[in-house]
Amino acid sequence: MEHETELLTFLHEVADLRIRALSVQADQQPDFIKIKQATLDFMESVTDEKMQAVLFAYEDLKMEYISLIIHHLYIAGAKDSLALYGLLSKQILL
Repeated sequence: MEHETELLTFLHEVADLRIRALSVQADQQPDFIKIKQATLDFMESVTDEKMQAVLFAYEDLKMEYISLIIHHLYIAGAKDSLALYGLLSKQILL
């Protein structure tokens, strides 16, 4: 049980590092930069301060949600990959 906890902790740490690296890489992609700039330009073009505040709050919530869900999806995918690797290894070694 302790060994499994250590492995899961390691998996979470690796996932955090990988997600950060992928985020940095995505932030440098020209298409991604254009989309972010277009969104920011639109939000800044809104003249109603209350509406602009709502848009900025929505963007903050959206980014927070994405950061939570991407971690979950990465961990789930990694667990599936590790399980598949384990099953394949077991078959090869038999």
